[in-house]
Amino acid sequence: APPGRSFTYAGAVTRLLGLAIDLFVVGYLNTVLFSTLAGLLDSLFSGTPPDWLTLTLLAIAAAVIPAYLGMCYWALGRSLGMGIVGIRVCTPDGRRPGFLRAMVRAWVGMLGLVFWLATGAIALVDAKRRSLMDLLVHTEVRYSVPETQQRRHVRDAVQERVIAAGGP
Repeated sequence: APPGRSFTYAGAVTRLLGLAIDLFVVGYLNTVLFSTLAGLLDSLFSGTPPDWLTLTLLAIAAAVIPAYLGMCYWALGRSLGMGIVGIRVCTPDGRRPGFLRAMVRAWVGMLGLVFWLATGAIALVDAKRRSLMDLLVHTEVRYSVPETQQRRHVRDAVQERVIAAGGP
């Protein structure tokens, strides 16, 4: 856990900061890519491209951020923004979420961004600081703890149990 804190669950401000970094970086790259592509299509079609092509590109552009987040949660357990602020997504037992769980979490998160304040308010009263999205897909967002600190915590917990059981 961060210095001075006894919990490992990430708070709303840290989570929002990580998401803001992701939305800024990936959103910027997405905007640059698709505006360049739109300019290319305008020059190829001498004006306005067909409506079906415009709608297809718009759908693909809208899917980039949730797809990026889902793939990052599944493959790494964190996105770029989450890595910068030092948090990760995991299942209650500490593993990275599976592919389907990660994708559902990313898509629900992006669709729920409109009413995130309402769903995020649940995190203020939940002991593990889980939002409605986390409760839905059974995930948690925790601070990243170095492996050496995790081992020390496990060792201390085992020693406490041994002492509590009347051992040496």
